[in-house]
Amino acid sequence: NSLPARRSIEARMVVGTFRGMQARGNFLEDSFFEGMPGAPLQAAYAVGGFRANATLNEAYRFFNELLVFLAKSPKEVFEGHKALLDLQEKRARFSLSAVFYNPVGRITNVHSIPNYHEYAFRVFDLIGFSRLLDLQRRAIEANVGPDKVSSLLAGAGPGLTNPYTELPMSWDPTTKQVSFKMHGKRNVSFGYVTLDHLK
Repeated sequence: NSLPARRSIEARMVVGTFRGMQARGNFLEDSFFEGMPGAPLQAAYAVGGFRANATLNEAYRFFNELLVFLAKSPKEVFEGHKALLDLQEKRARFSLSAVFYNPVGRITNVHSIPNYHEYAFRVFDLIGFSRLLDLQRRAIEANVGPDKVSSLLAGAGPGLTNPYTELPMSWDPTTKQVSFKMHGKRNVSFGYVTLDHLK
């Protein structure tokens, strides 16, 4: 099986990661057994210690869920990413089944799959900043006064709102800046543009 091709940047990254895991699955299995001392121990691990196909199947299920999740709107991804992380953590918890069947593969999946929502947030930041530039252009072209900026932002439509909240961008009449809170960096920061024609 292979994941269906998607057009979004996030989806292409997810699909690429899975296909890479798929391509090196047999190699990992062979490499794992090369250093095993003794036939009995090797046989024991062959039964359940590391199963390449089982590892890929589990990764495939997670990547499918991830593709469905990343296909949602930026607001839905932002509001739901903690639930996805909780699901990943739940799967990583100790269980008897994990000890007796493919424990190495499960650990590999838990620790080798990146947190794609962090990359998605960087993409959403770029979307938000492109919206700011569009709003800046509109305000300058229409020569909007400081008392009309809020109305411009409120009436700009869903394609020019804060991608994380779907609410109008923020306006600070003191600094003459239109902004939104970005989440693609470790430290939360603000993306903004200045309406220079108002200075």
